[in-house]
Amino acid sequence: MNTVIVPTDLAAKVLFDERRVIGPAAVQRYFLRVQDDATMRATVTLPDSQSQQATVRLYEPNGAPARSAPDDIDIGEQDAGSATITVRAEDMVAGVYELDVVAPPLAATTVTVRAELGPVALAATQQGAGLEASSVGGGGPGGAEGSTATGAVAYRLVGAERSYAIAGRGQPAESLQARAPRWAKRMEVDLEVPADLWDELTDLSVTIYDSTGQQVRGGNEPVNYAFGRMRLALSDSLTGIPLTVEFFPAFARPRGHAWRGTARIRFLGLEAPVGDGKPLAVVAGGRSVIRLPNAPSLDMPEGFGTLIETRVTTPTGSVAVRRTVVAAPSRGAGGVK
Repeated sequence: MNTVIVPTDLAAKVLFDERRVIGPAAVQRYFLRVQDDATMRATVTLPDSQSQQATVRLYEPNGAPARSAPDDIDIGEQDAGSATITVRAEDMVAGVYELDVVAPPLAATTVTVRAELGPVALAATQQGAGLEASSVGGGGPGGAEGSTATGAVAYRLVGAERSYAIAGRGQPAESLQARAPRWAKRMEVDLEVPADLWDELTDLSVTIYDSTGQQVRGGNEPVNYAFGRMRLALSDSLTGIPLTVEFFPAFARPRGHAWRGTARIRFLGLEAPVGDGKPLAVVAGGRSVIRLPNAPSLDMPEGFGTLIETRVTTPTGSVAVRRTVVAAPSRGAGGVK
């Protein structure tokens, strides 16, 4: 028996499902078609959040938990009455996402679900000094035919990031080193390997060690798909010191072989406005270039660039968001090996 799904094309219309009743232990599944460089925002609300509960999950087109929301989100009763998941443009994977809303085992629940794309798609330009804003679908939220997408552009400095090309030797672990800046509150490590390599692995782990060689609490996770993201809260004792990130593959065949992958280390913890925002208007089918502000001076490890978030907000509150690395001179000490 085959299952046929008919996804909602969010470039053509907004998904809005009001007061959907979900039976005990049942799952209401929504399939959402999206495009590259768009921003998706999905909101699930319990009208009666005082007495009802639900669990929200979002999956990428390949079935992996969404990198923007890897964990289940519980809503209702002692938790918040609604959950909003935003998938930024740099995290968007073109295809069909699956949004699941799960009722508790012994009680039905009623939810209202809304999902939409932002007003424009935001793609990085080849020069890296700006973003190309293009219309989504018909041009506005919900894909209004022939409409012009308008919004206000704002920028925020959110952290620092560096990308690495990994040339693995085979079975031995590969490692990177970076000094966490004093301002950092959180650390993210992305690892992506080719799909054909992933099929040859039985295990792949990411581990973070402090300057004494001790494994950091919460700093060990398996990579369960060809793309994995580790998140780590940084205590004061972990900032200002070198941290080692280790990638350890386990091949199905005993000897393994050389392999390649891409890693990104990201330090977050800043929320500072930068640059001057401007109004934006993109006609249906059109494009416009958004110039990024100059990178501010920032204490960060060698080889890192400042991470600037660009946000386009319409008068109705629809948003398009992308984080971009902007090169800047580093004032901080701390080598990366």
